[in-house]
Amino acid sequence: MDITFVNHASVLITGKDWGILSDPWYFGTAFHEGWSLLYENPEAEIDDALSQTSHIWLSHEHPDHFSVLFFKKYAARLNDRAIPVIFRATRDGRVAGFLRANGIAVIEVRPDEAYQIGDARLRIVPSEFYDSALLLEAEGVRIFNLNDCPVRDARELAEFRAVYGPCDVLLTQFSYAAWKGGRNNRQWREDAAREKLDTVALQAKVLEAKAVIPFASFVRFSHDMNGYLNDAVNLPGAVAPRAGDSVRTVVMRPMERQSVDALKQDSESLAFWDAVFAGIGDMPKTAFRASVPLDDLQAGFRGYQARLFAANSACMIRLLKSTGLLGAFQPVVLRLVDLDRVVTVDITGGVFETPAAQPHADMHSASLDLIFKTDFGFDTLTVNGCFEETSPGGFQRLAKVFALGNLNNMGIHLTPRIALNANLILMFLGRLRKVAAKMA
Repeated sequence: MDITFVNHASVLITGKDWGILSDPWYFGTAFHEGWSLLYENPEAEIDDALSQTSHIWLSHEHPDHFSVLFFKKYAARLNDRAIPVIFRATRDGRVAGFLRANGIAVIEVRPDEAYQIGDARLRIVPSEFYDSALLLEAEGVRIFNLNDCPVRDARELAEFRAVYGPCDVLLTQFSYAAWKGGRNNRQWREDAAREKLDTVALQAKVLEAKAVIPFASFVRFSHDMNGYLNDAVNLPGAVAPRAGDSVRTVVMRPMERQSVDALKQDSESLAFWDAVFAGIGDMPKTAFRASVPLDDLQAGFRGYQARLFAANSACMIRLLKSTGLLGAFQPVVLRLVDLDRVVTVDITGGVFETPAAQPHADMHSASLDLIFKTDFGFDTLTVNGCFEETSPGGFQRLAKVFALGNLNNMGIHLTPRIALNANLILMFLGRLRKVAAKMA
């Protein structure tokens, strides 16, 4: 059995008569122009990977794992080669529906269900809001692909180990991958980078991994509003010193192929990535293509409001806002940096110009427009970091207004039945408390 690193979170694991390719993102930007790959695969490399692929596995819906551009471009080729996509069965069937609409076969696997491909046995394990891990066993070797799964502390890992056992090879994210404070809060980013390395070391120890392949962090914050977030990212070579001598750490360059039984570090791969990371500051930056006029934002808000009130209890929204319980749905003041205008967004009212108000945050009109037009808009903003908190508690204010769309996107709605998802709501509030502490 061999493993080929293709790019970012994409690896190709090949056996005797099968090849499972994960999370193909090889070109283009992600998260509303906010992320770019450190390396883009040429067509020949993509063809090479697909020629060895029998199945594609998608870990989750984030665009650096589920690349719409890739599937639109290569749909015919996947269909011609009868390459199906394996995805966790979900209630909404959104990803599966998109793929099938583009002529791509889909195999929906229930969480924790064992699925057989030749002599390979695999299992999809859900994690937190929408992530999932792939556990693959073949030829007596166990490979755990944790990608972005937030299985971080000793208790969580011990519970995971008790259910799923140890692994031989661990693939895991090695650097932070979302907004970590504003321009002046480098300390949070340094802490986040250090914590990520500690997590990798702990994962390897508890899961008894014989080898760790750091991946899923070969990206850069590439927008002119978020480029500063690259200032404390981890280099892949930083994983080995933290993991210690008891585990082999193997950093791989694009299209490097190794036998799973004989993984070893190639010095050329470390040198390759050292050079790439050193050049981040010289790489081109993206920018939003156009501003969105205030009239269009107000129209977008009306659609946003109608969508929220249709999917959630309007009475509960109004009650939470009027009582101030949990600080939910309080008006939020934004400075739209491209329009040089200050507006207040009131979830039960509208979007109003308030030039004398102190903003809670700065952002581009295109970001606010995305929030109004899509349920995943605020999630995208928190990942791409194209905003700046300008008042203490500003980010929490944003989240307690706009995160309801995120919850709806995951099938969670503000109705009396919300108690059935109380654990996820508590998890969300816990994350906000951590953000507040980091900002302080």
